[in-house]
Amino acid sequence: MKKIKVLYIDDEEINLEVFYSTFRKKYQVFTASSADEGMMLLDDNDINVIISDQRMPLKSGVSFFEEVKVKYPDTIRIILTAYADYETAYESINRGYVYRFVQKPWDFEELSNIIEDSYKIYSLTKKNKTLLSQYQQLFDHHTVPVFIVTREGHKVIKANKCAMDFFDLEEIGDDIDKLFPVKLALEKPNQIISVLNGKGENRKVAVKHEEINWEKTACYLISLEDQTDAIDYEKKKVEFISEMQDKERKQLSMELHDGYAQDLVLLKLYFESLASPNNPIYQDFMGVYQKITNGI
Repeated sequence: MKKIKVLYIDDEEINLEVFYSTFRKKYQVFTASSADEGMMLLDDNDINVIISDQRMPLKSGVSFFEEVKVKYPDTIRIILTAYADYETAYESINRGYVYRFVQKPWDFEELSNIIEDSYKIYSLTKKNKTLLSQYQQLFDHHTVPVFIVTREGHKVIKANKCAMDFFDLEEIGDDIDKLFPVKLALEKPNQIISVLNGKGENRKVAVKHEEINWEKTACYLISLEDQTDAIDYEKKKVEFISEMQDKERKQLSMELHDGYAQDLVLLKLYFESLASPNNPIYQDFMGVYQKITNGI
């Protein structure tokens, strides 16, 4: 199992020796007698957890951690002090320079548990960054327009390249709402809505959205899949089928008119020459004739 890499910084040599001898079997321990020496070790090693004494002659632990936070933000930072300096602890923790504040003399079990907890946070942070990086790549290279919109206020805060190209945008501005009806997209998920692209063309897009957290902000991930060509194709197909049906009906109508209709007219003329209009058979014949003609 991979050991946790712990850097311990203290200007008192005896404290360095005690820490090293206590934790060397459990962790991969690095020690430094000053903040500058500690920074050199950070530059050369992938340190997970840093423990530093607060009161050192050249640079305090909090001051050192201010620099570390900028250069190595993922490392978990712990301050040790022999004084109940709660004001320093409060300020350093609130500013994010320090994860925990431990008073000397430290207890082995307590400090060991703190290191273990710190490493869990370190590992989660690394995993989240990896996932975020992968997610960012998928977002940037997605083949359909994708937007990230805040759940509160429905403000568009990010769009992928495909979205920028679709709407012909150079940057995300307030005018995005004129092109992309965010509220309508959220109200009608999995439906077709109309939007104007950057060329002023009316495009019909299928809307999908899901809830995500983006950089600690509650957001929606909204994708737009252009369905215009597919819808136009279906429309043209229906029109073509309808046109062909009309032609078929006209052809059938002409065949009926030129064929059966003329034969019926001829039949009527023959019958009229043979029968008297006063004859009951004549009346029955004309009734059947008219019924057949109306049907055709």
